[in-house]
Amino acid sequence: MTTAQIACPQCGKPIVIEDRVETVQCAVCRQIVVLQGHVCPNCYHVHAEETAVCQQCGESINRACKHCHTVNWGGSDQCRKCGQPLDIFEMLSDHSPKAAGQRLQRQMDEAHTFKKTEEEASRKRMAELQAVETERQIELQRRLKIKQRQERRMLAFAFAMIAIFLITVLIFVLLK
Repeated sequence: MTTAQIACPQCGKPIVIEDRVETVQCAVCRQIVVLQGHVCPNCYHVHAEETAVCQQCGESINRACKHCHTVNWGGSDQCRKCGQPLDIFEMLSDHSPKAAGQRLQRQMDEAHTFKKTEEEASRKRMAELQAVETERQIELQRRLKIKQRQERRMLAFAFAMIAIFLITVLIFVLLK
């Protein structure tokens, strides 16, 4: 069991990290500190912004599970998703040609799956955008018809006023 201390980013009091957990809580201010992406598992430097590499010692802050590819805090002993041990020696020894071929095939399969997922999401977004655009066009047409109706009414009113004026002028001229 490795223990280390970090300073609480909120109050500055020491927080003890034991058993390679994902988050720790300050006993003083109750601030929860997420270790993944923020705390180096090597030198325990706390980074305010999430980062992949420690700015102080250059160590990787996260590592991926070789079974499910979930990104875990570099200090974790087990994957937070599948529970498999994150044994660095097992990961280092897995460089045989067969393993490399399997890893490459798995990555290609994952890339293909990712591509299909992204294409489907893109089609869905495009359909949503087209539906919004169709609704917008319908609303614009509705407003245009209302505007045209109003303009016709104003034109009819103007003609009526001109006619009344002309009739009034004509009557005035005839009566003189």
